[in-house]
Amino acid sequence: MTHSTLRAAARPGVVAALVFVTATSLAGAAVTYFEQQRLALARADAGALADDFVDILEIQIDRALSVTYALAALVHQGEGHVEGFETTARALLPFYDNVEAVYLAPAGVVQEVFPVETNEAVLGLNLLEEPDQRTEARLARDTGRLTLAGPFELVQGGEGLVGRLPVFLGDENGNRRFWGFTMAMLRTPSALAPARLSQLQERGFEFALWRTDPSTGTAQIIEQSSPAAFADPVNQPVPLPNTTWTLSVSPASGWSDPAGLAVKGASGVSLAVLLAALAGLLVRSRLDRERLEDLIRERTEQIRARESELTRAQAVAKVGSWTLDLASGRVQRSAETERILGPHEGRPCTAQALFGPVHPDDREITDQAWQAARAGEPFDICYRILNDERLSWLRARVEPAPEASGGRRCSVGTLQDITEHKTADTALRESEAFLNSVMEILPIGIWFLDAHGDIRFINAAGKRIWGGARYVGMKHFSEYKAWWLDNGKPIEPEDWAASRAIARGETSIGEQIEIECFDGTRKIVLNSAVPLRGANGAVTGVVVVNQDITRDKAAEEEIRRLAFYDPLTRLPNRRLLLEHLAHAQGKSARSLQEGALLFIDLDNFKTLNDTYGHETGDLLLRQVAERLSACVREGDTVARLGGDEFVVMLEDLSTDPEEAAAHAERTAEKILAQLNPPYRIAEQSHHSTPSIGITLFCGHRESLEDVLKRADLAMYQAKGAGRNTLRFFNPEMHSVLARRATLEVDLRQGLLDGQFFLQYQPQVDDTGQVTGAEALLRWRHPERGLVSPGEFIPVAESSGLILPLGQWVLEAAARQLAAWAEQPETRHLSLAVNISARQFRDPHFVEQVLRIIEQTGANPQRLKLEITESLLLDDIGDAIATMAALKSHGVGFSLDDFGTGYSSLSYLKRLPLDQLKIDQSFVRDVLTDPNDAAIARTIVALAQTLGLGVIAEGVETQAQRSFLAEHGCRAFQGYLFGRPSGAEDLLAQSQAVA
Repeated sequence: MTHSTLRAAARPGVVAALVFVTATSLAGAAVTYFEQQRLALARADAGALADDFVDILEIQIDRALSVTYALAALVHQGEGHVEGFETTARALLPFYDNVEAVYLAPAGVVQEVFPVETNEAVLGLNLLEEPDQRTEARLARDTGRLTLAGPFELVQGGEGLVGRLPVFLGDENGNRRFWGFTMAMLRTPSALAPARLSQLQERGFEFALWRTDPSTGTAQIIEQSSPAAFADPVNQPVPLPNTTWTLSVSPASGWSDPAGLAVKGASGVSLAVLLAALAGLLVRSRLDRERLEDLIRERTEQIRARESELTRAQAVAKVGSWTLDLASGRVQRSAETERILGPHEGRPCTAQALFGPVHPDDREITDQAWQAARAGEPFDICYRILNDERLSWLRARVEPAPEASGGRRCSVGTLQDITEHKTADTALRESEAFLNSVMEILPIGIWFLDAHGDIRFINAAGKRIWGGARYVGMKHFSEYKAWWLDNGKPIEPEDWAASRAIARGETSIGEQIEIECFDGTRKIVLNSAVPLRGANGAVTGVVVVNQDITRDKAAEEEIRRLAFYDPLTRLPNRRLLLEHLAHAQGKSARSLQEGALLFIDLDNFKTLNDTYGHETGDLLLRQVAERLSACVREGDTVARLGGDEFVVMLEDLSTDPEEAAAHAERTAEKILAQLNPPYRIAEQSHHSTPSIGITLFCGHRESLEDVLKRADLAMYQAKGAGRNTLRFFNPEMHSVLARRATLEVDLRQGLLDGQFFLQYQPQVDDTGQVTGAEALLRWRHPERGLVSPGEFIPVAESSGLILPLGQWVLEAAARQLAAWAEQPETRHLSLAVNISARQFRDPHFVEQVLRIIEQTGANPQRLKLEITESLLLDDIGDAIATMAALKSHGVGFSLDDFGTGYSSLSYLKRLPLDQLKIDQSFVRDVLTDPNDAAIARTIVALAQTLGLGVIAEGVETQAQRSFLAEHGCRAFQGYLFGRPSGAEDLLAQSQAVA
């Protein structure tokens, strides 16, 4: 063989090899691309299928757990007290198929359950502490949202799911308070049965429904088709109340398609070989006809395989296909279309060949669709067919296909069985119709508003309540007239429950309002509004519930009036008086405030009644009731026991019995003065005087009847003393009051004569350095000598002398501060001055303090005013304003006797304070009483948290000082560092320390 012959023989092989390599690479890339597309489509189909089951599961569980909202409404309506729980639960459960039991758990402890049978074990269960349930229970409480817990082993046996809805109520300060849970229990696996997850297996998929256990963080299988693990599943989240489950789905045979991939790979290789062969044929003159036939046969098999794949895909998706030749009208149907419609034995060029055995009522729309398809126009219709008396709903769609080679025109379409979707839609519509019919016959008004406040539904009862069907929408709520029932204030448009629900997502339950209907009548309505939220949590509308309680309120008031009030004078009767007295005793037991009972009997009333008749006597009693009511404070009680006997109850007089007796005496004297003037009855003047008996009470030292008996006995003492006078049950009280009166006179004279002076007790830091002092008032009486502040300060408070006395103390303290400022060794000292509550509330207090500072030249930044917690009880807003006004000029504030008062700690962060003062009652036993030690540590920690200073008073031993210093206290006052003394002694101590 020559060289040229070898080269000629080698050239076709080289070309063929290059073509083969290139074609193989391209075929491999194409196979990879199409395999990825097939896998993505398969996973998308699996995800869509799983999503359908997720929707059913979510709807079923949400519907079952909605019973907790009905129970929460009962809790809100009863303000935390639910009556008739068993009756209500018995009525609710038939509407919630999957709910096995419902619970009420105040404070997290199950107190009520229905049905009780088989569920006794859950009673008393503390959900917030029980190890298996506390994590999800606390999650519900802390987030304030309905939370699905489980599945887990139930204490009453078996496995189940529990929905917990936290309920919050408002307290007297308007704050939200956690009340507890309303709960619904579902058994598993029956609660999951409506989702019919087993159908996934019927469709060739393995599945697993699971969640992440919040306590352990591990996956918990809820339901699965097989215990064997499957790789790379499609995970669809199942959003449930305050938790998420996951539905994992994977084909039973796996995602890969080895046979198809092999076929595609073989096709690519064959194509590369074919191209290489063809390239070789261009060079070579001979073609192996037998090899070409083999390649054609192989290609045909590949096409058939592709068709087989398409047929299987349609069967999995349950979507058939067909082709309509527009020229001949011939219909070619896929295998899945044949399965859906059934075999067709007639001519292939008819509407029946395309649509199957159409229901007679739907033939018109299929005929129209057939004509449109023959004309090359698209259509999309839903119709019914009858196959062996089985009715099915189908959806048929068609689109014209691009014109094929040779000018052949055709249309291609799809056919889908939508019977299940139609059945579900029909059931939903029937459910809505049933719900609407139920709402129409309910005796309560129900409104549905959209997010803009426009009405979407109102039932007949709602129209009746408002006196007509007219509704102007949220933007025109000013046209409505309504008032809050508790205070009578008009309801502004933005204050309506519906407005608050839309604007802020606020739920309002059981608000009592008075409305003026469109026909002019007034009614009392129980009004509730609950916001509706979309999937993203945004408010999409609101449900408003109205109930006309006008007659109920009227009957309630009439019953109360008849049961608790005297019909003649409209004063409380004996029954209501005893209730008020019992309440007052309980209140005084907590506050240690004394109360007083004044028993009043009209002198010689029987004579007037017998002389002028009962009608005149009744008119006199009414006027006496009016005069008595004018003599007492708003919170006191005036009652009529019967006949001419009246009782006045005074509360919160004082913790000091002597001061309380003085207050009661002043009130009794005022009553004597008011009842003595003549009464004008029927153009005649009548004179009547009272005899008054007084007794004090505090806590439950005496029974209710004993208190009344003591006041009655004191009244008879007043009668025996000549009438028209007053007497205390304890005769010694008169001498006590006399001593107080004498002390008050001496106080006034002491102010005029300059008998008062100040002493100063040093305040030191943790190094022992004197940093300031507290000014303490002392009284040197010319006859009695030194009088204890505990004796004369209460008298000064009750008599009003505390105002001039407090002003004198401020002036004397400011002068001392100015004197200290002139000496280098004392100019660093600060001075604390105690301010009484009455002095602090004086409207001119700020002006007085600033004037004293200006006149004396004292440095306001060295002046510290000590106030007590009790001073803040009446009006925290005014107190803050007063403190802020003085604070702006440099005056500091210390909260004295901290921990002994009754103010809320929530006010503490709002007050412009500089320092907290630990009361000496806690310091005294800080080493022996664990409670006092804990309180002292807490006060120090609280002050540090709020950025406040803290000082402990009453420190008498080094051990007390060490304990306090060890826990962070850096300032002290007490006998350990010095007793109260004159300013010169304090100066000497300061110099000694320095």
